[in-house]
Amino acid sequence: MSTRVGLGVGRGSVRAVAIRRQRIVWAGEAPLTSSEALQATITTLLAQAPLPRWPKPFVHAAIGPHGAQVKRVIGLPEIGDADALAAIIREAVGTYFLKNGVPLLTTSVRPIGAGAAVAAALDRPYVDAIRAACLARGLRLGPIAPTAVALTHAFVDPSFCWNDGSLTIEASRTLDLLRTRPARREDHETPALTVVPMLAGLGESSLWYADAFGAATLDPHEPLSVQSEAGHFLSFAAPRRSLVQLSAIAALALFAVGLSPLAAKWAGNRATANIARLRPGRWKVITTTLGNLDRVSAVLNQARSFGDSRTSVSRLLGEVARLLPGDSAVLEFEWLGDHGEITVLARDPSAVLAGVRRLPNVRTVELLGSITRQSAGGRDLQRVTIRFVRAS
Repeated sequence: MSTRVGLGVGRGSVRAVAIRRQRIVWAGEAPLTSSEALQATITTLLAQAPLPRWPKPFVHAAIGPHGAQVKRVIGLPEIGDADALAAIIREAVGTYFLKNGVPLLTTSVRPIGAGAAVAAALDRPYVDAIRAACLARGLRLGPIAPTAVALTHAFVDPSFCWNDGSLTIEASRTLDLLRTRPARREDHETPALTVVPMLAGLGESSLWYADAFGAATLDPHEPLSVQSEAGHFLSFAAPRRSLVQLSAIAALALFAVGLSPLAAKWAGNRATANIARLRPGRWKVITTTLGNLDRVSAVLNQARSFGDSRTSVSRLLGEVARLLPGDSAVLEFEWLGDHGEITVLARDPSAVLAGVRRLPNVRTVELLGSITRQSAGGRDLQRVTIRFVRAS
């Protein structure tokens, strides 16, 4: 059984575990000073691992919430084709995920109902750094997923709360509950989580290495992950083998012609028979490819028209920042396709309500919970949570 390495890319460190024969054989950690140093940090950390030269280990990775987003996407076309839904999200990625000027790589989806799915997006610089580090070490790369997805393999509890620097992940093992928010002081007072037996072998460090362990135990075909680019090369192996066979048959036929008329006839008959066997398969590949191209073109056209009708989250955030009072601070913001929730710290809650009501196409605005007082920077401010619904 080959060794599998799990990488957990956290806010200020990179953690790794190596698993062989259902047992953790090594665990290590390296500080991460900046995102630009990620490739060098991973390369150095993997060099410390006692990994066999053959068979080459597989590396699975998990990227924390600072470089990955997972969310429930609603308002999608009511189709059951996961590939089509993933294509729609990929073509309108700015509608569903915050980009912040960083290119994103979207994953496939997990459909969860009519017009709804769980989807993920990873910052491309992080993915590229992981791929380059594995290439430098000569290791095979498997799926790269968000930490929230990897953690579902690390805990026994039906739901968990896990901190990564200044951010906290709240999720259930089935991802029915999924939320990333700023870390709070009371997060350290939550009940202790129960890790799976294999991870429990690390003792007190088990929680710290939960992301790396979860990455190592990811399904190689996890839909909420970015797969290794090697798969694209392998997908051409079968057609190339057919072309090589066809070329070899033609060469043998020509060689036989030069030897004798009888050999030429036999070689020609064999070549004709082999070509006849290859032709239906090649024709099937061509017709299947054309059918897939037509289907993808239809999906992309649908995605473009659908994306044009969706609300841009970046534009919506800009409108919120412009309309809120100048002395206010947005603590939390969540957009769910047709409605959103925003938590604001301000001196005058009524001015916040008035600002939200001025957002374009807002239909209803309501308070959630009670208004609480909170001190910040020596000032007595009020914390208010507002739910607003925009017209379709």
